[in-house]
Amino acid sequence: MPRFFGPSSRALVGLALALAGPCLARAVDLAIDEVEWRDPDLPAPPSQLRFSKSVVPLWRQALARQDAEPRRLACDTIGLAAGRGMTGLDELVAPLSAIVADDPDPLVRRAAAGALVALDARGAADVLAKAAARDGVVAAAIVEPALARWGSTVATQPWLDRLSAADTPPALVALAVDGLGRTGAEAAAEPLERLLLDADARPEQRLAAARALGRIRDAGLVPLAERLAASPARPGGPRADPRTPPDLLGRLAAVRLLARHADAAALALVTRLAEDTEPTVAAEALERLDALDAGAALAIARRSLAGPDAALRLLAARLAVRPADADAVERVKHLLSDRNPPVRRFVAGTLADFATRPELHGPVIAAGSEVLGGDDWRGLEQAALLLGHLDHEPSGDRLLALLDHSRPEVAIAAAWGLKALAIPEMLPRILTYAEALAPRVDPAKQPTEVTGAQATQLFELFGMTRYAPADTLLRRFVPKSQLDTRARAAAIWALGWIHADNPDEELAEQLAERLADTTSLPPEMPAVRTQSAVALGRMGARSQLRTLEQFVDADGIGVPSGRASAWAVERLTGKPYPEIPTITTGIRGWFLEPP
Repeated sequence: MPRFFGPSSRALVGLALALAGPCLARAVDLAIDEVEWRDPDLPAPPSQLRFSKSVVPLWRQALARQDAEPRRLACDTIGLAAGRGMTGLDELVAPLSAIVADDPDPLVRRAAAGALVALDARGAADVLAKAAARDGVVAAAIVEPALARWGSTVATQPWLDRLSAADTPPALVALAVDGLGRTGAEAAAEPLERLLLDADARPEQRLAAARALGRIRDAGLVPLAERLAASPARPGGPRADPRTPPDLLGRLAAVRLLARHADAAALALVTRLAEDTEPTVAAEALERLDALDAGAALAIARRSLAGPDAALRLLAARLAVRPADADAVERVKHLLSDRNPPVRRFVAGTLADFATRPELHGPVIAAGSEVLGGDDWRGLEQAALLLGHLDHEPSGDRLLALLDHSRPEVAIAAAWGLKALAIPEMLPRILTYAEALAPRVDPAKQPTEVTGAQATQLFELFGMTRYAPADTLLRRFVPKSQLDTRARAAAIWALGWIHADNPDEELAEQLAERLADTTSLPPEMPAVRTQSAVALGRMGARSQLRTLEQFVDADGIGVPSGRASAWAVERLTGKPYPEIPTITTGIRGWFLEPP
């Protein structure tokens, strides 16, 4: 029997490895899909926001009002509008800057500062820096992250002064440390080092100081990093017992200090810390090591694949697969059963990508088959998706057996895998299973996590293969009922394919009734109406043309059922599918706007 579809299309997602290397793998998205919503392709109309320029003069007038509340509301509104993408607000930078500099009300000054930051008004950096110094922690929290992001040095001296003052509030210390690090202020190196070594300082401040110092300097910090990495559990105190473990904060700070160092001594320390017993330290060090010596990082990553920390395992997996060879497949295959979802999904998607290379197709199939033959539900789910995606037909019998698995994830993945394989010889057995499943698709009788989703996948399979013996079963899902909506929509879509270009008038009349059921209580579900229109068009049911034309107009191209009706009309008559307009939404409800 010929196939009308290959395996369902899966877009390559940009789960881009954040790590550079000689071979960058791309993980394939193995998410379970529903092909009925891509066939036919009925894209939603694009949308855009429309901003009225007539509000800008009103806001400018409000900024000049004598009473504070309108000025504050205008500032907040300008910031909100800028955040939503409104353009043409540059003329407000000058009056906002004047408010930040001279307004007597501190709340209004803060609101104006926030608006300038939202407008990305880098030319106002000087006035913003003075406002941050004058108006306290709240104003600084609004302004200073923007100054650091812009690379502005106007606040360098105030930031340095804060680090030297004993009574600086912690929030202001944090802002100063971050700003000095981001702007690369060399004069900050000494006070940052003092803060880093201050045993009485807050841990988060010390770690922030290490990060900032590591941004500023690219050499000369190895002795300090060595000292921190070997420091005892109480930084600065004597190590009475040589068995006292090194300080976690010190080791983590050591890694951050060496963020730009590339000398041999830095490499040696980072290599040692990449195998630290603390996963947080090991992960940061391993990522840094990869930039310095990818081969050394790979060797450590291979030893870290079985570690207890999920973040470290994911990083190790990303490094371990980079050689893109059979050895990499063998090393990571056990992670298909990893207890952490992102780890196992990344490995499954990466193996799917590897299988596109002739030399790796066999090893990937072997790895997936091995896991599919096991009993770990996590691995079964990922292997079902992987082997279905790769169209590995020998896995069909095992997938059929897994339809009854106690874990919904496995049972649904097995149904999807069978749909992707679409093996003609298995269709009778799959139909037998689907017929036994059908009575359980009624949530009012036996609500389950799996039955509706499974039925949806199997019904789509019958449509993809135009499997006529499924006709009787699928028709049971056409009348309005409490049966699972997803399954009903899939059954109708499948019937459209089974009867493609060969209309069944009794069925066509039923489908037209479903499409037209908009006034009963409750009305028909939108998904069912949409797929009814698609099926009518695919069947070539010209007897229902008037109903389809009615709902092109009544529903409109902006909703799926209207687009499906327009598609069906085009298929039946050749009348061009309407041009999809851009839906423009006017933003209203601003503080001060024309009537």
